[in-house]
Amino acid sequence: EPKPDARRKKPELEPARPGSLIAMRLQQVEAERGFRASHPEYYSAPEADSAETIVFEFEGAGVVKFKLFSTRTPKHAERLLALAREGWWVGQRVHLVERAPSSQSFNDSTPSHFVFGWPSTKEAENSKWKEEDLKPENILDVEDSAVSLFPGMVSVELAKDSKSQVERIVINAEDEAAVADGNRVVVGRVTEGLEIVREIVSGEFADDASAKSGRGRPQNGYKITAVRVE
Repeated sequence: EPKPDARRKKPELEPARPGSLIAMRLQQVEAERGFRASHPEYYSAPEADSAETIVFEFEGAGVVKFKLFSTRTPKHAERLLALAREGWWVGQRVHLVERAPSSQSFNDSTPSHFVFGWPSTKEAENSKWKEEDLKPENILDVEDSAVSLFPGMVSVELAKDSKSQVERIVINAEDEAAVADGNRVVVGRVTEGLEIVREIVSGEFADDASAKSGRGRPQNGYKITAVRVE
């Protein structure tokens, strides 16, 4: 006698009934697939397309290189390259680090970045550091790159009166989409040195209050010793 086929037969499933919860969920899945296909920039970081690479050397940390989104943010890219060639940031230091506070709860979304671009940080004593007025030529109209803040994104802080600027640069170590998308103009992407960015963000703060809050000046100012365009 032939042995019975022990293999399981593939179940035949009936189509979901229109209006049922399963049908609604299937529609949601298809809609999500379509959105992902038409908006890939929300799910994976696009490559920056500038021919040039801007190189920063941070004392006590290392080298960070990034390219710019010259097609998405052409005015920002043009001015940032001009400032880099001028060596505008040379001698300045990182004036702000933001990361998870020591009292962070498990589900909190927190920033993870550092900021530089205050000329006053050329002073070694950080008590003399202060925010100064932006130069008029470094204030620009906002350009929306439509790029989310994936790890290693380079962005600039917004200025007053719904403007942007190119003096104060923010580089984030981890994903900041949930806490900062829409609050800065994303202008570039780190191509080398993301581990240096993470080292700076995770470094010691200058005081206990900053360590507890996760926001403040770093103990090591990470002086910018060189800036060049390659």
